[in-house]
Amino acid sequence: MLSYSRTHRKLDRRTPVRKLALIVLMVGAILIGMACGGSDDGEVEDVLKVRRLEVVDQNDVPRMILDTLDGGRPRVVLIDDQGAVRTLLFLSDDGSPNLVMVDNPRLALMDQNSEIRAAQHLDSNGQPVFSLTDATGQVRSELRLGEDGSPSLRLFGDEGEVLWTPLPVESTQEP
Repeated sequence: MLSYSRTHRKLDRRTPVRKLALIVLMVGAILIGMACGGSDDGEVEDVLKVRRLEVVDQNDVPRMILDTLDGGRPRVVLIDDQGAVRTLLFLSDDGSPNLVMVDNPRLALMDQNSEIRAAQHLDSNGQPVFSLTDATGQVRSELRLGEDGSPSLRLFGDEGEVLWTPLPVESTQEP
């Protein structure tokens, strides 16, 4: 069994080593901070100029890229966790904006209360759907294309019941 005095002497011998290790760590942290351009005066740079910016996740996988295309046209690319491009936002040669969303994209317009009022998406069969909702979030109208390309329009009531849908148009062509 160790006595208090032997244990105390062991602690006393280790204390200078611990102090030295702590000082080395602190000095190292300060030097790393200085090398990375950190300052303690709270200054914020006004401009950051780069030709390409990649935002990566915790595994260093690129998730967003900001760069320019030929001719200096700006582009934003969003990438999923599998590395697939999911969204592109860029300007065409004529300056017109383009938004490209891949694989079941959704586009929603929200009001000042953060309620979705209009939405466009692809259904589970990959067909386009455009819907309008009221202030409570209830879908009130829906325009879609069927798998065969035929259009469909439906109007809904307060409880989601179909109020109106056009009758199918019978063919007027001779067989």
